[in-house]
Amino acid sequence: MLLPQLNPQTAFTITALSSWSMIALLWVMGRSFPRQGVAWIMGSLASFGLGYMLIALSRALPTEEAMRVSYFMLGLGSSLAALGIRRFQLHRWSLVDGAIALLPHGMTAVWLALALNDFGLYARLSNAGFVLQIIVLCAILISGRKRMVGHGWKVMLGGLVIQALSVLPFSLPGSPPSTVEPVVHSLAEQLMAWALCGVMFLNLQLSVLSFLMMLQDRRTDNERQAAEVDVLTQLPNRRSLVRQLAHWLPLVMRQQGSVGIILLDIDHFKQVNDAFGHDAGDRVLQHVAGVLREVVRQGELLARYGGEEFVIVLRHADRQTAMTVAARVVEKVRNSPVQLGTHVRHITVSAGVHVQKVAIDEADGASGWPWHDWIRQADAAMYVAKGAGRNQFAVSPRSHAPVPA
Repeated sequence: MLLPQLNPQTAFTITALSSWSMIALLWVMGRSFPRQGVAWIMGSLASFGLGYMLIALSRALPTEEAMRVSYFMLGLGSSLAALGIRRFQLHRWSLVDGAIALLPHGMTAVWLALALNDFGLYARLSNAGFVLQIIVLCAILISGRKRMVGHGWKVMLGGLVIQALSVLPFSLPGSPPSTVEPVVHSLAEQLMAWALCGVMFLNLQLSVLSFLMMLQDRRTDNERQAAEVDVLTQLPNRRSLVRQLAHWLPLVMRQQGSVGIILLDIDHFKQVNDAFGHDAGDRVLQHVAGVLREVVRQGELLARYGGEEFVIVLRHADRQTAMTVAARVVEKVRNSPVQLGTHVRHITVSAGVHVQKVAIDEADGASGWPWHDWIRQADAAMYVAKGAGRNQFAVSPRSHAPVPA
């Protein structure tokens, strides 16, 4: 039994209407994502919809002229989509964006110069250009993957590959001059029409839904990061510290290494609050956080542990390395006065150092490694430093584990 007839004009009409309906969906769902490429993707859908509708109406219009405009609109839609993805990836405007914007105009001019009087060749060149633009869009997704989180971009990439493969046959020599020839009653050709309609329609849905996934993945990641950043100092908070330690410690353990923990407390912080007010206290916290950022090197963890306390975690650090870093921190803070209104205040910190070898038998399975105990050791050493006059550091007597040679 033959399938109900579905000619290509119907397929393109359905796809055009779907493109325009997706604009409404994207507008509703994407309004809370400003400056992330949503408007560009909406423009891309409008252009695609117009291109598909011109193909569907090409028999009611001057066919070749309608098809040429439709090919240009499809190319323009691809360029707008590429610009939208680059805006989502937070790229600054550059010559690359100018080249992407001008690509459909340039290709149209070249195709007209090469095949003005040969519409079959013009159609094949246009389809090849469309495939090329899909490849460019795939390259943009892959090259900017580090700027995106989640799996939405991978879904979009897969859809683009399928779309390129479905259009590619129409760019090869011997392919039909257009995709709107009447469909005869053979089962094979009816199946091809159904398949063409299905690929276009589903890829359109997939592209929009994957872009919405990308937006939601970014929002989720931003919310996670916001929950792990101290609002005042913009340093990682204790929650972030715990998560990063959970990632760090197994790596250190496998290499039979050790970690150095430096816990710092601002000296006489209460006096600052009492004398200058809590706004001044906040300014001191921000100042010390900025100084610590300058001292801490790449690969070391820095976090606000709570109140006026900060913690630095050194990976693969022996006792001498941890002491050197602690001395550098204490000296840097001491030599960096802070302006509090009309007053210049010299701030000092006291630090406690603890070095701990990370061993397999220390993991308890429930809470991972007993890093809370390591913090307590550093905290006890910090109070030793305060008792000795502040503005210095002390080392926990339980510190050990030089890094293996």
